[in-house]
Amino acid sequence: MKMQVWNGQFANHYMYGIWRAISEMLPRETGEAILERTSEIVFDEIQKEQGINETEPMALLQRLARYFEDMGYAEETIEPIGPYELKRSMTNLTLTDCPAKLGKEGHIIPGPSHHIMWAALKKQCGLKVVPKPIPGGASPYQEGVPPHKWVFRSHWVLEKI
Repeated sequence: MKMQVWNGQFANHYMYGIWRAISEMLPRETGEAILERTSEIVFDEIQKEQGINETEPMALLQRLARYFEDMGYAEETIEPIGPYELKRSMTNLTLTDCPAKLGKEGHIIPGPSHHIMWAALKKQCGLKVVPKPIPGGASPYQEGVPPHKWVFRSHWVLEKI
């Protein structure tokens, strides 16, 4: 039997199940703390594996964006719009249905690459991310548009911890 790469749809189902269960069984603050700690652990593993030592925010985020692309998770564009402000776009995501369903149902949305980047910024740069609304930003969850064509955009402001 031929071994294949882990299917994105299976990953969607599995992540959906985990985060729906956490959202249903635990207080929201506990679920969010699990997400934060999980992201810290995952970043530590990626950092060891990849030798990540960047301490400048944009260089660190660009490095992680390349890693996520190389892993087949998503194509990412990170655009600085100020010394501590950036816009981020993601396309061709592996996890599509999971975040959409969890968000529509009011559950915690894992957003793995977001949260791993946030953990990296905290550890490497002493920064936290403050997400901001994108002016005129449309929801990526568009009816009639296949999930692999969705574009996720975010606007982050970085602040010292």
